[in-house]
Amino acid sequence: MIAIMRTKAQAQRVSDLTGGKVLLDEGNPTRKISLTGDFEQYRDALEPVSVLFAAM
Repeated sequence: MIAIMRTKAQAQRVSDLTGGKVLLDEGNPTRKISLTGDFEQYRDALEPVSVLFAAM
């Protein structure tokens, strides 16, 4: 699963909370986090950071 946060700072915070990996674009961090598994196991970590995110 990939979560797309509204800011890069939010992406980093979610990455720290979940153990996911911030995806890079040409070596620079993006707003995307790669998470293994399904959305429900990460819901509690994602929603306190921001309820405005997309899941792919």
